[in-house]
Amino acid sequence: AARGNIEQISRGSTDNRLDPMQVVPDWRDPFPKSNLDGGFIGDKYELCVDVNYKSFLKKGAHYRLLGGSSSPEMTKDPSYFSDPANSVLRSELDPTSALYLRLYNGGDYELDVLLENDMTCTGIECNVDTLRVVKVGNVYYEFVEKPCIQLAFYRDAKRIQGRDNRKQGQMCANPDLPHAREACCRGERYREVRSASTSYLYDGERMTFSTAAERCGSLCIFENVNNE
Repeated sequence: AARGNIEQISRGSTDNRLDPMQVVPDWRDPFPKSNLDGGFIGDKYELCVDVNYKSFLKKGAHYRLLGGSSSPEMTKDPSYFSDPANSVLRSELDPTSALYLRLYNGGDYELDVLLENDMTCTGIECNVDTLRVVKVGNVYYEFVEKPCIQLAFYRDAKRIQGRDNRKQGQMCANPDLPHAREACCRGERYREVRSASTSYLYDGERMTFSTAAERCGSLCIFENVNNE
């Protein structure tokens, strides 16, 4: 039965629009939540801007074995990513890289891997700000981001938006965190762009504003994105 004093989906429905007992991040605002001690949940955690840059290569970085599935379990991908017909592009590590060799472990894959030391980047690792799912041999590992705090207010906020701007809105994002991918356009025509282009290195890639600007040269406001 529907809970009382909460909006129903439709008249006569037995379901509510929101069940407050379910903890679903997409249903809730991202702003600070008070704890029971007069502070906030997340107090004493590091700031994400202090830990995020190439954290996937740092000592303590955590990887979980996914096996033959390339769908992450600790982060959310669009539902169509799981359809083999869509040929989703995943990060494939260079077999000579230190990260690959540690995850491959001579073919004896571990369920959970914590990097014992900082590692030097090789190949795609040098060109991305963060990783999500990586292919190692015939299996996939998911990089698990370290818990950290994102501030509600920050300097020099940048606008990000969905790839189809005609159907989705915009929001502000911290330019120092990998929140979106690049939208490239010709600098002299940035005010009249309908379709921007992107050259992401794996599906679901996120990057900082500086990386996007470096990769594109000219960023723009757009109506939709065409993949290169």
